[in-house]
Amino acid sequence: MKPVWIAIIGAAGACTSAHASSWGVPLDFSTIGDAIDRAVDGDTIRVAAGTWYERLDFGGKNLVVEGAPQGFGGGPYRTVIEGQGQGSVVSFVNGESRGATLRHLIIQGGAGTIHPEREMLAGGGIYIWGASPTIDSCEVRFNVTLGGYGAGIFCSNGAPRIVDCVIQSNDSANGFGGGLHCQAASAEISRCSVIGNRSYDGGGIYCGGRCQPLISDCEIRGNRCPNGWGGGMHCSRDSEPVVDGCVIAENSALLAGGGIGVRYSAPSILNCVIERNAVTRLDGGGVALRWAEGEICNTVIRQNVAERAGGGVAIQHSSTTRFRNVLFSGNHAEEQGGAVHVYQANPVLDFCTIAGNRALGEGGGVYAMGATQMEIRNSILWEDIGGEIAGDGQGPVVQWTNVPGGWPGEGNLDADPRFAVYKELKYVLRGGSPCIDAGDSELSDTIYDANPAWPDDVANGSRADMGAYGGPANRYWFTN
Repeated sequence: MKPVWIAIIGAAGACTSAHASSWGVPLDFSTIGDAIDRAVDGDTIRVAAGTWYERLDFGGKNLVVEGAPQGFGGGPYRTVIEGQGQGSVVSFVNGESRGATLRHLIIQGGAGTIHPEREMLAGGGIYIWGASPTIDSCEVRFNVTLGGYGAGIFCSNGAPRIVDCVIQSNDSANGFGGGLHCQAASAEISRCSVIGNRSYDGGGIYCGGRCQPLISDCEIRGNRCPNGWGGGMHCSRDSEPVVDGCVIAENSALLAGGGIGVRYSAPSILNCVIERNAVTRLDGGGVALRWAEGEICNTVIRQNVAERAGGGVAIQHSSTTRFRNVLFSGNHAEEQGGAVHVYQANPVLDFCTIAGNRALGEGGGVYAMGATQMEIRNSILWEDIGGEIAGDGQGPVVQWTNVPGGWPGEGNLDADPRFAVYKELKYVLRGGSPCIDAGDSELSDTIYDANPAWPDDVANGSRADMGAYGGPANRYWFTN
């Protein structure tokens, strides 16, 4: 029996445009490949529910290939494209644009295409080279590129749009990017879940080769690097990703960067939650930075664990990353630096709160060693087990910061910050806190008691507050 929904939608689509047609599989063609061969730019191919054992190449055509809609009340997608381990399941290699679209499909069982420059497999599920397709509301799962790149999705030299997708249970083993690998590309990855993938570096996502992706409002969870870096995500080789509004949680790596690993790159990590990630041998339970630039802003880094140093963040080897309006809490290191560990690097922590972290060695809050030129400004350290600030050198430059026991530097305090919880935000300053209006006198809060968004019962002038919720960027906490 032919699926009724294909016939109805196909007829409607045929009436809407004199140029674009709608085709059904198996209504009009027996295979999806045959439909693609016959279709032209702007056409839509609608595929019935079931499993289709095919490998697809769009051949430069800007078509829509979409599966059966979800049942009433949602549920899983019902149209599966199965590659049977014979190569990439879907390929875009002929300059396709955003009009080339996959929608409402499960892509599985792929084993990748030989990378034209490195003789390694890439893109088990979806292979994109020199193209910019749209992958919309798809599930990419159970694909492999053993020792290769991007078991789920590989993209290079293009600007694909990947939106509302689930990328899960893909395996690159000793390769790079279990879920997704982005190389020399400007991908837009939005509202996706990247879950339970595995690779050597970049268990969930790998960004390399001067790529500049925008990764927004995504969940990156439960990915693994049993032998390498960046359980959730790895940034390398001059990449400049923007990661905005994401949750990066419960990922793990052997060497460094349980949540995110960064080497020779300059990411912008904004408005994120990085939590419950782990490194099982070395450093950086939440984030590891080596030879890194970029910024981490308006972000929560909490409850991450490092087997050696830097439970929250490990910053090493000339890294100059700037942290602004970041909350570090509940992180743990077996040796030094419960929240932050710095080695021969020059980071700046501005308007940060570092509270309730723990190191079994020294520096429950911050541990700085080597030829480090670290700066801590307008911040609060409080109740970190193992000491607030420790190290083997001259220590960081600290100004306008609250440190229990005191610390030399302009504007520093030694006082109870009087923390409270406000609308699910922890470590907010309670009314009457000595840290209110105590930051750098030349800086102002954007939101304070003159703004309707500020609580009526807390007096707060325009001068910058200390801590994660103060300063010129504090508006993001209240508007997001």
